[in-house]
Amino acid sequence: GEGLNIGNASPTIQLFDTTNDAKLLLYTQDTNSVIGTYSNHNLFLFTNSTEALKLDTNQFATFASGIIANGNITSQTTGGAGLNLRRDDTSISGTNTLGSISFQGDDPTDGTFNTGAAIFGKADGSWSSGAYPGQLLLQTRNTSGSLVTALTLAKDQNATFSTQAFATTATSSGDASSTLTTKGYVDSLITGATIY
Repeated sequence: GEGLNIGNASPTIQLFDTTNDAKLLLYTQDTNSVIGTYSNHNLFLFTNSTEALKLDTNQFATFASGIIANGNITSQTTGGAGLNLRRDDTSISGTNTLGSISFQGDDPTDGTFNTGAAIFGKADGSWSSGAYPGQLLLQTRNTSGSLVTALTLAKDQNATFSTQAFATTATSSGDASSTLTTKGYVDSLITGATIY
């Protein structure tokens, strides 16, 4: 067909900026096809005349917008993979949201993803150098209405349930002298503990 066709054992297209010593290569070799910079320069991909993806010289990828994966997302490192949800803000206070994870389903209307449950990481007061108070909120949704916080884990490690609030000095060691204070009910058997 029409267009540029290059065919040989290892076809290569090279763009070279002699002023800035920038080199872009597009080639196929063996069973691989490769495009990238072969100099100390970032690589950008554009759509609609707008930057969509930046690959820097340390191989970090920065997307200009969201990422939609039509399959599972797997991250693995020898030391254990991590996920960082960041608030890019130099003034964090109150209950500012730091990050969230929404659990959604494409039902009942195709293309409209609704949230049934969510986890929020929020500030729990003002941040300053060496002080980063935070809380974790677990939210659920009944058959109607908005998401409601079912459990809050506060900066002081107290857990507050939406219908039962627990402020406890009990430890995970099973110390029989520990106490549990509840504003509600405890529907379980606690051996050797005192319930007030």
